[in-house]
Amino acid sequence: WTQIATRFKNYDEHLMFGGLNEPGMNTLGKFDATSTAALIKYEQAFIDAVRATGGNNASRTLIVQGPNTNIDQTYNLFDVSKFSDSVSNRLMVEVHFYDPWQFTGMTEDASWGKMWYYWGTGNTGDSNRTATSTTTESYVSGQMAKMKSKFVDKGIPVIIGEYGANYRFTGDATHNASIKAYYKAVNQYSIANGCVPFAWDTNALSYPNMTVINRSGLSINNQYMMSGITEGVNAATWPY
Repeated sequence: WTQIATRFKNYDEHLMFGGLNEPGMNTLGKFDATSTAALIKYEQAFIDAVRATGGNNASRTLIVQGPNTNIDQTYNLFDVSKFSDSVSNRLMVEVHFYDPWQFTGMTEDASWGKMWYYWGTGNTGDSNRTATSTTTESYVSGQMAKMKSKFVDKGIPVIIGEYGANYRFTGDATHNASIKAYYKAVNQYSIANGCVPFAWDTNALSYPNMTVINRSGLSINNQYMMSGITEGVNAATWPY
């Protein structure tokens, strides 16, 4: 980070640094108070290294990641006041959002559950391929509200640094509607709770994929994703 920060120290405030990507444990989901304290030490080293290079880095906004960049673990365990910074109000929190995993990312059935192809109010298909009602729009809204109450309301910005759902196959109107509904919900409810969402775009054209933009073709690859993003942004109101 000293090398990176030195190279970019004269760039203006549009550049922000994120210290880690999806910091985790060897056994996922096992963060507790002790391991979170260790994570904070790593991120404190990042903050100190960047600030020490001077220039615009002395006041640049830096992004710290919660445990596994998971909303629940970050909400329960992550305390930004534990960080020491030489400048005030220049730390931002990052989480990622791929929930429910059975709909967004699961690529084969497992003993604990099956892949879901259908998600959102009114988007019902085969019973074993449809997301449970407790994981649809109200769930997304509730998860984003956690970030608002824990951080945004206290003046700490939050980014949803990655979110997305795999488009699994073509020719299924209910799956298409599900993808659109998911992208709409994440954008609408993250913005409504003061969080800035960033779609994870895989830039792959084979299935499954999370590709919104066809970069080689300079075109929209998935109109359902793009429409969901647009409708979600238009439906949302920033809370400040």
